[in-house]
Amino acid sequence: MSATYYSYSRDNIKNFSIRVELRKVTVAAIVSGTTWRPATTGSGGEQAENEVWTFKWQEKVFSQHEEELYADLRNCSTVLKQKYHRDILALRNAGGRPNRRLFCYVDTDSPPHTTEEYHPMTDWSSGPETFASRYGPSVRRRRGHRRGVVSRVSLAQDPVLHRPSEDHRISARLNSVSTQVMHLMADLSRMDSQDAGDEHQLCEVKVDDNGMLTISPDFNRDKPPYRIENRHREIFEYRLFHASESISAEEEAKEAELLSELYTRHTQSLAHNVGTCFAEPPEDEALRVLVFGEIVSAEGFEDDDLYVSTRLELPEFWQCKEEPLDIVTQISRTKSLHLHNIAHFNCPMEYELSYNNPILKTDELPKWPWVLIQVASLDYWERHRVEGYGFLNLPNAPGKYEFTVHTWRPCGSVRDKMARYFVGGVAEIADISYITKPQDFEGTHLSKYGFRTQSSGSVTLTFNIVHQSSLIVQLQQSDDVTSSTKVYRHKGFKTSVLATLDAYQNAKRSATLAMGTLT
Repeated sequence: MSATYYSYSRDNIKNFSIRVELRKVTVAAIVSGTTWRPATTGSGGEQAENEVWTFKWQEKVFSQHEEELYADLRNCSTVLKQKYHRDILALRNAGGRPNRRLFCYVDTDSPPHTTEEYHPMTDWSSGPETFASRYGPSVRRRRGHRRGVVSRVSLAQDPVLHRPSEDHRISARLNSVSTQVMHLMADLSRMDSQDAGDEHQLCEVKVDDNGMLTISPDFNRDKPPYRIENRHREIFEYRLFHASESISAEEEAKEAELLSELYTRHTQSLAHNVGTCFAEPPEDEALRVLVFGEIVSAEGFEDDDLYVSTRLELPEFWQCKEEPLDIVTQISRTKSLHLHNIAHFNCPMEYELSYNNPILKTDELPKWPWVLIQVASLDYWERHRVEGYGFLNLPNAPGKYEFTVHTWRPCGSVRDKMARYFVGGVAEIADISYITKPQDFEGTHLSKYGFRTQSSGSVTLTFNIVHQSSLIVQLQQSDDVTSSTKVYRHKGFKTSVLATLDAYQNAKRSATLAMGTLT
């Protein structure tokens, strides 16, 4: 059997049609080696075994067995069967069924080949008859395909699927959607015999609420016809063709106009819901950096009642929109967790930074801001002790980050340690900028040889960083891009600011060459 056909369509499923051509393979056709010819409907001989029928979506086509069944009103106990009874009478008054072998089961039917077999509820064959055992077999099978899953496992089979198929994995692990199904059938019983009911499924068509159309097997197109065999070992061949009417050019233009209007209204609705609160990329700045950070916790320090103070240091060409740059957390008591004393702060820190340096050498690396960290404690006598110092360079790429900064503190003599414990006095750094580079340092080499320190606890910080630049927007809209701008097109801003300024210099150089060519 051929593979299954999958297609997604925005068109109304009521417009779908499929044509089935069925013919009986005779000995003369096999000996002569004749190729497939479209079957034509005739009144006798070989033409009586051939049939062509175009099925429309959910259009009921009755079989010989259904005609005899629904012709008797006593067999029509439901509203649907009574409707079928009226349709059969109307067909007989119009001259009978136009079809002979080909018919279909629609979504509201219960095809016999998918009906579950009846199994006794107990193995007690001589037991008394109960209400459930009496009326259970007559209960109509629930249509599982409406929930997306059709049960085909009987009680006598192994309920465990040792080698589940791909269709079973999809139906068992994904959320099921409402599905409509249509079975295209053929009655392959002999025409001169009263033994009807040799039904075979030719094709199964499904469509779900998402517009996914599934046809099994696929259309023939240029492939050979499918073959089936009846109970008398007679061979039949059939082909499947897509027979839906094509839309006219006028209707297609009208549909495109309606879809365009629908998308425009949807875009306007989204813009109205989002609003205009989002900041546009800067026009006169090379780069805007938005920093959303948090001082999460501190652990491993000697004393209790800790608090953290931070300072953001800005190198040359960097500016901060809002002041101050210093942040002090609340005082937090430590809590023992996994043999460690942890103090939680969850103190937010936000900065809006801008970098603007139009003239930059290609081999020069821009300096990024860094955060100076100081951890201190407050005892019962309101004495402050410095517990540790540390620093952290801000990441030069956008994204989400989490850092653990290990701190240190100056190490004094034995007298300094005793004073720290009894009096509270402790050696401190006169200028907190000495953690990295003192502000008054003007040399080329900084030596801290002889400065004694000892390890202290650690501080955990998280950052969410966003980059904005109008230059990148212009480069993405341009057709002539360099290798450095392609990085932004595919990976966004996950590069350093050096690549941003390199792209700016390349664009400026190209513009200068273009102006020189014009002059």
